[in-house]
Amino acid sequence: MSKDVRGQLLSHGLGGVQDRNYDRHSYWSEKVRALKSWEKRLKAVAQGKNEKVTPIRRGVHA
Repeated sequence: MSKDVRGQLLSHGLGGVQDRNYDRHSYWSEKVRALKSWEKRLKAVAQGKNEKVTPIRRGVHA
């Protein structure tokens, strides 16, 4: 996800003066795509799928 789309989703908008004044794109399709991807990820986590847990072994003390 691009930083522009992240900014739009978080209601931060775009940072620069030119972006704020001249970029009139709504980013609607990009927002929908990003939120659907996030939904898919959250559902996988909630269902216990895609777990990438690496066990950490205790170090041996000398």
